[in-house]
Amino acid sequence: MKDGWGRKVFHLPKQHDLLDPGQLKRAFDELAIANLHELGYSESHITTCLKIYVGIFTCGISLFAQLYPVEYPDHHDVMIACIAGYFSLSATLHVFVVFFEKRSVLFPTQRVASRCCSKSNYRISLESELTRSSETLKLVLRAHGSGEASGTLRVDTALIVCNYIYEDGSLAHSKFTVLIHAMLMELEARFLELVR
Repeated sequence: MKDGWGRKVFHLPKQHDLLDPGQLKRAFDELAIANLHELGYSESHITTCLKIYVGIFTCGISLFAQLYPVEYPDHHDVMIACIAGYFSLSATLHVFVVFFEKRSVLFPTQRVASRCCSKSNYRISLESELTRSSETLKLVLRAHGSGEASGTLRVDTALIVCNYIYEDGSLAHSKFTVLIHAMLMELEARFLELVR
């Protein structure tokens, strides 16, 4: 792995709590995103920034309602407007996360020119799911195409978490990297079939 100045960076393997599925999922997500970045897929942060701005604006509304300089009975209308604005923006953010973003970890990357067809480009999104009572991690890579290849392609796999973690709690980086690369190659092959 390289840092911002192109120097190689070596990290000692981090040990993870094998009984915490949230920590394991986060570790696999970060490793998958790092693999996609190494392959040239840069992440678009527009969605994340938009959610942060909506959250800050929502907090600003509640802060305004709390610090409004007039006593309560006199600013009853302002208080109702602030409460309505707070709940509507919070609900909008929640609906976006639950119904549109779903289990996306990388949503979506910036457009990348296809290696198989110069006239087509696409975006990659990554979804993952690891439930609390399961030891199966489900990964979905989606390619959102445009130009000649409009539409969405997907490659999904389910892996047993125990097969990608050593007994000391560190991840099997190279084994997981091979899996991500294989998923990307399959996605690229499907994209090539779609263009033809």
